[in-house]
Amino acid sequence: MTEPVDLGTPTRLIEVKGRQIVARKLNDLQLMLLAREAKKLTKENQTGEDKLAAVARILDLLEASVVQAEDVQYLIDLTIGGQLELKDMMEFVNAFTQEEPATPQVRRGRPRKRVG
Repeated sequence: MTEPVDLGTPTRLIEVKGRQIVARKLNDLQLMLLAREAKKLTKENQTGEDKLAAVARILDLLEASVVQAEDVQYLIDLTIGGQLELKDMMEFVNAFTQEEPATPQVRRGRPRKRVG
C-alpha cells in the first residue's frame, strides 16, 4: 500500500541502478538534522556506536523522502546486497539543490551583423 503524497511537496524522479524512483523534497528541519548527523561522522570524539546511530538516522531521513513503499524496499534490498552506497542515496538531496532545467530561449530573426 502506498502512502498519500502531499501534492504541495515538490517531487523529482531519481534514477537508482536503472530504476526511476519518485522522491519528495526534505523540509528544512529534515535537512538540518541530516547535516547534523553527517557532521557527527567526521568528529573524532564520537564513539563507533554514535557514528552507527548517525548513519541509521541519515538512512531513515533519506528513505523518508521516497514516495512509494516498494521503492523503499528496493533500496533496502540493494543496500543489503552491497549494491548501494551512501553517495547514491545523497542524490535524493542533491536532486533538489539543482535548479529545474530551463526551457531554451529561441531567438527569432536574423543574427546581427558585426561592424568592424
